[in-house]
Amino acid sequence: MCVELFSLRDKVALVTGAGKGHGKIDGPGAL
Repeated sequence: MCVELFSLRDKVALVTGAGKGHGKIDGPGAL
């Protein structure tokens, strides 16, 4: 479950970070 959540969060963080530039706030996004 955690892995799937992280995967989804990572993708969302990547997309959000690329658009807003603050996706690093997420755990997986920063890594």
